[in-house]
Amino acid sequence: MSAKQYQEPAFPVVCGGNVISPGMSLRDWFAGQAMAGMVSDGAILASSQIGAASCNQRIDDFIARVAYSYADSMLMERAKAPLIQPAGISDPVNLKPGP
Repeated sequence: MSAKQYQEPAFPVVCGGNVISPGMSLRDWFAGQAMAGMVSDGAILASSQIGAASCNQRIDDFIARVAYSYADSMLMERAKAPLIQPAGISDPVNLKPGP
């Protein structure tokens, strides 16, 4: 997976076709969503405590590492699918207006 895919913006701020702020990366967004799901499920949280203990890690570090692993898997799977271009945007990564 390329560095560009890791840095693809999740919530860019665009004004007049110019990116004012890239926002968080899509990788960070996916990891945050994975982490929220993990900590909201008691069974997953309990198994994460066991996993963290077996790796001699704090549970928050363990969950963060697993969440980013999920995010990386999402990005790799996403790269396999054809990209659907938003209307009027020729470059969805850099948000350049189309012709």
